[in-house]
Amino acid sequence: MSHNIPKYSELPLGKSDPPLSAWGLYGPHDQLGTLNRLTEDIVLEAAKEIRTGASQSSSQWDGLRHFAYQEERRFYNGATLADFGITDPEGASKTDHARHENTHGVEAFSEKGVVGRGVLLDWASWREKYRPDLEFEPFTGKTKITLDQLQEVARIQGTSIRFGDILFIRSGYLKAYAQTPADVIKPLTTAFPPSFVGVKQSEEIAEWLWSNFAAVAGDQPAFEAFRQYNYPRICRPVH
Repeated sequence: MSHNIPKYSELPLGKSDPPLSAWGLYGPHDQLGTLNRLTEDIVLEAAKEIRTGASQSSSQWDGLRHFAYQEERRFYNGATLADFGITDPEGASKTDHARHENTHGVEAFSEKGVVGRGVLLDWASWREKYRPDLEFEPFTGKTKITLDQLQEVARIQGTSIRFGDILFIRSGYLKAYAQTPADVIKPLTTAFPPSFVGVKQSEEIAEWLWSNFAAVAGDQPAFEAFRQYNYPRICRPVH
């Protein structure tokens, strides 16, 4: 255990639970997941670095009912669609994990608040300055941001990573979107499945995220490169 969490190699916690799940770590009715890492001590240490009082906003936060383990048809802590008041075509029934149909929504985040030490890794500026040779296709899933690249960005920026940090990655997607003609953007908005730059789905990325962060965000539509085909099932929890 480190910082009162199990090692990545010790996941899943339950023998019958899906790969890499940590169900039950914060109790069977928990609705915060890794946001539980934002303890009073973590927030207090973060507050010591405040200089201007500026805050960050986001267009979207994914709740814990956003994406399920597909084969098991289970969400965080084993919740089912039926727990959310939604009919499951596979017939899954309610469990004892959910207290009400609004469980696992982002309202739980707002009740607690998401306050902590934000860390920005400006991958886009790093690529432009130090690695212009790297392929950059913002509107496809071909450009995958790797762990070694992010660690190099942190090193060059002089940015330290602490347990409980909130990670922000600037991929350059929004800049590219703003500079692209509308007639090129329009068909991208209706393409299915959509594709765009993001973090590579890999074991090493998943372990790094698990071992360090309370939450992650980016300037691209999804945190991970999408759509990344032929990745191992075990890597899906990156989403």
